[in-house]
Amino acid sequence: MVNFLPSSCNQNAQIKYESGVGFRVAVDMSDAEIQRMLREVRERVRVQLRSKTTQSSDESPSDGSAANKATLESLKANLSVIERSWNRLPPITSYRRGWNARLELWLKRLFRKITHWFTWEQINFNSATANSLAEIQRLLLSHEELLKEMREQIDDLASTLERIEDEEATKRQEIHK
Repeated sequence: MVNFLPSSCNQNAQIKYESGVGFRVAVDMSDAEIQRMLREVRERVRVQLRSKTTQSSDESPSDGSAANKATLESLKANLSVIERSWNRLPPITSYRRGWNARLELWLKRLFRKITHWFTWEQINFNSATANSLAEIQRLLLSHEELLKEMREQIDDLASTLERIEDEEATKRQEIHK
């Protein structure tokens, strides 16, 4: 099963069960967050469809450029999620009601303040990871371009070699006549 919902959907989501209907998810989000989430879902769907079409296509096993392209697009989609959410921590929520909920939320806020030093390290790690993955993506793109240029040079050299061999063969035929 593929999950197309972005991680931002879980931040303010409340899951409720209604008899006869099933589970419903209620999300409190602004219009900008909804638009961003929809763009993210569209990008994930596009990447999934592209990867499925490249897997089903009949390409030669020596030409992995299409598979590499799909992998790079998948990395790009994942990086968009990471770049958007590297400095976010999960929201403080409660599924209780009344004074139990207020007490729980107060305790969670207190623990968040107390453990700020610990979560700050996680945010620093997330930032470093996002930067590293973006750098890896740039390197992979440049290597892909370099590989494409080298393949073109090899093809040019092969055609030149074939042309020279044809010229030598015609010269040999002229000499033997």
